Parts: sequence; structure tokens; C-alpha cells
Amino acid sequence: MKRQLLFLVCMMMGLTLFSQTLTHNLYWGDGSTSCIRSANLNSIPPLTPVSFSTAGLAKPWGIAIDTVHDKVFVTDAVTHTIRNYDMDGSNANLLLDSNSFAGLTNAPYGIIYMAGNIFWAAKGGIYSAKMTGANPVKVIDFGGNPPESPVGLVYHPSLQKLFVVNDGVTYNGGLFEMNMDGTALTEVISGLNATAITLDEWNNLLYMAVTGATGTNFPTDGIYACNLDGTSPAPIAPYGTLPTRQVVYEPVSQKVFYGVKNSAAATDGKIVRCDWDGSNSTDIVTGINPNGLALDKIRLINGTPQIQAPRVGVYPNPASTRLVINTKGMTSPDVLVYNILGTQIASYQKVSENLYLDVSSWNEGCYLVKMVNGSQVKQYRVNVVR
Repeated sequence: MKRQLLFLVCMMMGLTLFSQTLTHNLYWGDGSTSCIRSANLNSIPPLTPVSFSTAGLAKPWGIAIDTVHDKVFVTDAVTHTIRNYDMDGSNANLLLDSNSFAGLTNAPYGIIYMAGNIFWAAKGGIYSAKMTGANPVKVIDFGGNPPESPVGLVYHPSLQKLFVVNDGVTYNGGLFEMNMDGTALTEVISGLNATAITLDEWNNLLYMAVTGATGTNFPTDGIYACNLDGTSPAPIAPYGTLPTRQVVYEPVSQKVFYGVKNSAAATDGKIVRCDWDGSNSTDIVTGINPNGLALDKIRLINGTPQIQAPRVGVYPNPASTRLVINTKGMTSPDVLVYNILGTQIASYQKVSENLYLDVSSWNEGCYLVKMVNGSQVKQYRVNVVR
């Protein structure tokens, strides 16, 4: 009855309710073929990979997805290059190399896309450039201090914080938190040897691929989850005989994807999907040598998967516990949320693409979500029901 009443209210307000199934494409670097490969996650495992061009790639490491402009960004730790592709692997483009930017004399590792810019981790700091490769610069200089050589990074948009894992083989390791300008640098976990990191923003959890050390909170090799402050570390799953450089979290399905790597070059590895706690694990791609992982949202239209950016606006609507705010079409807007009385209850600055909100504590009712960037304003009404 409650949902029927909500439907009538929404019709009176000029809103349309609809359902849409979201799924994903998975992208990874392949250490045997030195190329990027992808697979449609809507298929039944084991998935069939599709390969990108190998031109110019030797050891693809980091992968970032720009769902606003439908681009895949790839770092290569041997050729010291950054390239981008269309989602299907076409239109390969060399953005940066050591000839065009001296900062790439250091091998680039993890990479993220944010608001028209790419950020990557390399020895000495965090580097950035426009998505076209223009204006490359070292945005955070660690000055030889830990994290001396970051290998993985993830951005928390609600907190506007950057989390970085440092090389624990040649250097001092560790998990670090900082602002995007490098201020408020804090070592969260000292000496941690992790090779990849991802974020569950809804639950404020970090997932990391860790090389274990006896006598620590991370005694064995594997995928671990912990709170943002490093507390309550829990093993999720083991990986292969070699450290994996791949772990990603998908917030809609609450699934963790990670790579299993058993040798440097042989195709005896795989990609595993599991629940957030490590349960219900499934081998989704086998017979590969995985390196780097990324997810791209697609949606099903009449049962046919179509490559898409996430839907624009807010979803699901109505919401019960979680809400996704997508700002595609706007450049880093501020997001403001108001209750039915017009009282502002939340605000988020310079949201780059998706904002994931926990609305489980919100009262039932109608809310207004406003996206503002100068004179550009978009508004959406969303209903919370239980």
C-alpha cells in the first residue's frame, strides 16, 4: 500500500518510476599477451575475454574507467606510458610518455579518473594530467619520505580523501591517507606491503591485496578488508603464489573482484568474484595472467547488454537504504540535499561522478537533490520508503 501511495504521489509530482538492471564489463591487463582484455559480466561464467590492441604495451598495470566520456586509461610499468582507448578497445591513443613528461621516467602504477583529470601513483609522489594528457604535473611530492613509491591509490569522494598503498618490497610499505594536495598526510597502517587498494564507500571499508607478514594483523597473503582507520582487518580470500595487483569493489551488487596469479608469464591465473565478506566465490575468468582490474557499468535494454555510463540523476528511486547520485553532464558540481521542509541536511563539494549515500537513517519521505555548478543547476526528487 505504501508503494502504491508513493506511485500516486510521484505521478502527481510529474515523476516517473522505472526499474533498470545494471551490470558491468570487467577490464584487466594480461601479463602473457601484454594487452588489455575485457569481458561482459552479464554472461554466465566462465567469461569469454575480448582483447584490445597490444600496440605499445609491455606490462599494463593500472586501469581507470571514465564513464562520462567512455574512455579506458592504462598505465604501463615497463614502457612508462599512459594510454587511453574507447570502451571497446578502439581508438588507442598515447597520452604521455617520458619524452613528453619527465615525471614518467618513474614507472606509473595505479591510476584513477576524476572530473576530467587522471591521477597516477609513481615513485616520489602522485601525478596528474588532463584526460587529454595536457598539463602533466606532480601534484603531491613526498620528498623521499614515506610513501616513497606509491603503487595503488583510491579516492573517497564523500570525505575528499586519497588513500595510498606504498611499495613494501623496495621501500617502507604502509597505508596512507591524505588530502588531494598532500596535506594532512597520515600513516594509517605502518609497514603494510600491499599492491592494490579499492574502496567500499557505502560501508567505509578498504579492500587491499596484501603480502602477509607473521606477527602482524595481516599474517597471510590475500585480500583483506579493514576500516578506513586501519582497524578490524579481516581476511577475505587468499590469492595465488604471486602477489596480485588486482582488487576492485562494485557497490551496487556489493561484490569484490580480485585476481589470482600463480606465475609471472603463464596463463594459470584467474579472476574471482565474491561477496563483500569473501563468501560465494566464483571463478569468472580462467586461463589468464591478470594484471590490474577495472569495472565499467552497462545496462540491459530489452534484455540486450549495451555499453552505457551509469544513469544520470538519482537511483534507485524510491530508495530504502542506499542512494546513488550520478552527476554526468556536469563538471564537479556541489551536491545539496534538502528534506521536505526545505532544510538542507547534507552537502558534498566537487563531486566528480558518482556519490554513494547511506540513507538508512533518513526519515521516510520526499527529498530534493540539487546539483550546482555556477549557473548550472539540476534538481531531482527522491523518495525514501521502507
